[in-house]
Amino acid sequence: MVHAAHMETNAARVHEPRQALFKDGLGTRYRRDGSDGPLDVLVLRDTFASIPSFEFLIRERINRLAHIRSDSFARVLDLEHVPDGAKLAIVSKAIPGVRLSRMLAVAEQNLLPLDIESALYLVQQLLGAMAELHGDAPDACHGTLAAERVVVTPDGNLVIVEHVLGAALGQLRHSPERYWKELRIALPMAVTAPQLDRRADVAQIGMIALALVLGRPITDDEYPEKISSLANGTFGLGGSFEPIPEWLRNWLSQALSLEPTRWFASCVEARDAFDVAADAEVTLEANPETVTQTRLEQFRAAGVNRLSFGVQSFREPELRRLSRLHSADRARAAVGRQTQSAAEILRNQLSLRRQPYHQTHEFVREAYRTCRRT
Repeated sequence: MVHAAHMETNAARVHEPRQALFKDGLGTRYRRDGSDGPLDVLVLRDTFASIPSFEFLIRERINRLAHIRSDSFARVLDLEHVPDGAKLAIVSKAIPGVRLSRMLAVAEQNLLPLDIESALYLVQQLLGAMAELHGDAPDACHGTLAAERVVVTPDGNLVIVEHVLGAALGQLRHSPERYWKELRIALPMAVTAPQLDRRADVAQIGMIALALVLGRPITDDEYPEKISSLANGTFGLGGSFEPIPEWLRNWLSQALSLEPTRWFASCVEARDAFDVAADAEVTLEANPETVTQTRLEQFRAAGVNRLSFGVQSFREPELRRLSRLHSADRARAAVGRQTQSAAEILRNQLSLRRQPYHQTHEFVREAYRTCRRT
């Protein structure tokens, strides 16, 4: 009787006459007060309760992940029965902020995409949190990660919520298209029988990363047919588009399993590959005589972030003696083009060769001052 009264009290709290916080294919979220602070209550769709082992699998996952105290995950406290319609409700610690899906929708509506650095910062946060989960236990996973189940806090951090549903929703046995359209669950592309497992977690992060880079949600008709072209395309809104950097295209291809032989087995692998690629310095040597504005833009699009100009000298006699094609004026003009068009991305290096048998310190100082003025 005490347990029944407890359930009725919780049910009444869930259905207090207040506006729902958020709705998606999983169900409706409400906010209620708890003894240790506000709680978020996800009332699941009533059709889920009839799925064999659904409740058991959620409880098993809650118990299994109860020891996780990371700030990157909203702690799930309980699974309750809601008498109205025989529904189930997941009770979690409330996280202040806005759902990432909502942020993406607002960005698209107002033509205010994230800059690429901010987008990549959020992806790194997500990868770090999920790598921690995957490293916690041999088969630990989320399984249902999506922008709808990530909260962006007021200080710009990401918190993953509702991470106990993967095994239960795997019992639905939906097609990849139906999982996406009804629940916004993405699955690895080039996989014959994808499951809601660790590889699915990586693919789901890949989908979130793609949405962040594009600055908008991925639509129903884009999954799965158009994902490959999107991941290899351009980003930007309002008429200003740039190619997705090559390193990021390669990472997205592996994360989404666009090719059957190239994929990440876990978020630990995906995080490590992302960190290495994002921090890599890609250098290209350029001849001041042949470099053009178009070539500079192509270098940047290909992921080059450091450009080395083989100037050698700003003195005409030295250039002729070294058989260089460019003149001093051409070298200055080339460096000036690079500085004006791509300095925010390309770090430039001017190679000034000092040959001790006839070049003096004054020559080097003069060349250095020329570089600083250019």
